[in-house]
Amino acid sequence: MKKIVFIFIAVLLSLSMSAQNFRHYTLSEVVDTVQYLNHNFVNQKSYFIGKPFSEVLKVYQLDLPLKFLSPNNTSPWNDKWGDMYINGAALSWYTEAECKKIFYKHINAICYIDVDFEPPYNIHVFNFMDIYKTLEEMALHLKDILVKDIRVIEKTSK
Repeated sequence: MKKIVFIFIAVLLSLSMSAQNFRHYTLSEVVDTVQYLNHNFVNQKSYFIGKPFSEVLKVYQLDLPLKFLSPNNTSPWNDKWGDMYINGAALSWYTEAECKKIFYKHINAICYIDVDFEPPYNIHVFNFMDIYKTLEEMALHLKDILVKDIRVIEKTSK
């Protein structure tokens, strides 16, 4: 009986450890940036879920520069006071000006990584945007928030 319990615990531990394995694909190993993002973040999202946002940033910045960080927010309709709180962040290797230029040139050609955070959502979006003026300051403030989900937002012109 003790052997069965031991084997059961060993199997459970090995399953939980296999979910923590992460293989980093470099940008030079893949065809394009979208594939890079999918291989490292979407296909391996179980590695990041439940970890701090700083882990996403660390891996992201191994191959891509962080030129844009925009907080995502809750809907004011969901709050009795109409407030909006940060519930995620969008990351891009394009600057805000480059994003706008791409968007205006080809309205459907944009790509970025979108990260959802675990609740509770207690950072007021407007205060956050007023206080922090640089990407580094924003990233530092959000670094300890736990990741709930990651996806790549890709729109290609047709």
